[in-house]
Amino acid sequence: MKAFVALADAGTYHAAAEILCITQPALTRRIQKLENLLGVKLLVRSTRRLRLTGAGYEFLDKARRIVIDTDNAIAELRAAGTQRHGQVRIACLPSVGLRLLPEILPEYQRTHPRVALRVVDVNAIQVLDLVRNGEVDFGLGMQLSEMPDVACEPLFAEPLGIICNENHSLAQHNDLQWSDLVGFPLVFNIDQSGNWLLVQRELNGAEIRLNWFHQTHSILGALMLIRRGDAVAVMPSSITDALGLKGIVFRAVGGPKIHRQTVIIQRPASLRSSYAQVLFDLCRAKGQKLASNQPFAGSNGTGGKSP
Repeated sequence: MKAFVALADAGTYHAAAEILCITQPALTRRIQKLENLLGVKLLVRSTRRLRLTGAGYEFLDKARRIVIDTDNAIAELRAAGTQRHGQVRIACLPSVGLRLLPEILPEYQRTHPRVALRVVDVNAIQVLDLVRNGEVDFGLGMQLSEMPDVACEPLFAEPLGIICNENHSLAQHNDLQWSDLVGFPLVFNIDQSGNWLLVQRELNGAEIRLNWFHQTHSILGALMLIRRGDAVAVMPSSITDALGLKGIVFRAVGGPKIHRQTVIIQRPASLRSSYAQVLFDLCRAKGQKLASNQPFAGSNGTGGKSP
């Protein structure tokens, strides 16, 4: 599988063989053995480059994940007793991770210097899926309308508004309403983020049709469009402080005020290592401390309505 992934990425037998430090005939034999084992053709050789078959495309993502997980498992075993003593896996919203992790990592790393962290920064729906599937030890996400099979504890609530270029016409207003955004090109996550779902639900029935125009895969993608362009993104108030970017401002939006409730998520019967539990407790304590310092602490995170 490692040979197949390398070959699919490199595009030629020559380049893949160099990456794997083996001969081209040896690489050919490995691919043939894999295809014989699976009973399907994975690759078609053309005059210039290799081409994946339909089965090859379908198998590539699964093979890549197996190769990465296997390499990580081997590295962890080799590091046992020397450099690294375990790993904690966290799925988090980038905005929540930026708010919590920098605050607690100094304390955690002082007491657990040999524990490595794997941080998977994804959207709210993906955080939920990773926790539900047992691929991470816990998640830092937001309260969605339905979250079966997981246990959630509220952390802090924060208002949703917009971020935009400081020279944008909307940046000159401090009393924006959601209806003021109609007609402006909004950036949204192509994978359907929690913020998008929350805004859509809160504005349902208000006859406000926002212009969800640009598509990105991450906050960074949104910032590329916002920093010098006319795009606008719906984000929490903390994001501009966390990123510290010049030229980008946050503006609160009302009518209605919309708060998102951040939560720490775990599987009800999950078994965590002692060092994962310590980090879980630090995240929970810091999040709850932030909540106690906010004027809207205790909000259900959805503008006053139950999720």
